[in-house]
Amino acid sequence: MGIRGRSAIHCAHVGGGGRNELRPYEKICEICGVGGKYGLASRTNTSAYTLLEVMLVVIIIGMLLVFVLKNLTGSAEDARRRMGDNVIKGVIGTALAEYEMKNGFYPTQEQGLKSLVEKPSSEPVPQYWHQLLTQLPKDPWNREFIYVYPGAHNKDGFDLSSRGRDGQEGTEDDITNWQTQQTQ
Repeated sequence: MGIRGRSAIHCAHVGGGGRNELRPYEKICEICGVGGKYGLASRTNTSAYTLLEVMLVVIIIGMLLVFVLKNLTGSAEDARRRMGDNVIKGVIGTALAEYEMKNGFYPTQEQGLKSLVEKPSSEPVPQYWHQLLTQLPKDPWNREFIYVYPGAHNKDGFDLSSRGRDGQEGTEDDITNWQTQQTQ
């Protein structure tokens, strides 16, 4: 008879001299497990995941994503702080040091950092001025750096800072040339 009949069901295994027959009283193939309650061709020994196992995997993946996203966010913020520190101490700090070395003084508060890009017209006008930067860099949060001369913190020089992520001067996240910043 066919697959749905009461007699033996044949599976697709070829072995011995032809098709293997299912035992009529079990209706399950000894080789592949094909058979079933009504003699339909189905696997009875297949493994499936339980809802608990699936939920456990989803929870673990969720926890890993939270951990990775938290670390990526922190890394991006640390990278911004390092970049701001490098611009203050490297790019602008070096340009200001060269300006002072050639002219004998730093730009005044009024002349500001703009004097690294354009020759100042107000006193004291630098005698040996040349363009040190093609444009003024902005801090990592796209705001202008704060230049103070003479410096309140660096008495013999200038103060240079960024307001940091919160955009407010004098807070913990500021990046300055007068203190070493610790990455958090």
